[in-house]
Amino acid sequence: MSTHTLSKRINISLPASTAKLLNQTVPRGERSSYLSDLVLNDVIEKKKADMRKRLAEGAIARREEDKAMCEEWLPLEEEAWLTFERQTHDSKKG
Repeated sequence: MSTHTLSKRINISLPASTAKLLNQTVPRGERSSYLSDLVLNDVIEKKKADMRKRLAEGAIARREEDKAMCEEWLPLEEEAWLTFERQTHDSKKG
């Protein structure tokens, strides 16, 4: 249940079947809070979906650049791992 301290009264129209269902399932006095939670949750989910979509689009747009960067850094990374493994092996020997 929401704990909003500042409220604004609005009038909305719902299909009769929706209003009936709301009246049957949500006690009087809790409907505003219930509807507020529904709206807030819906907005949050839509924002998350939009962010996931934009992240995916960005990843697709950058894939060639990312691939080129990986190819550029791969030899350096391999050299670093070989150096690390050699140092680890040498320190175990000595």
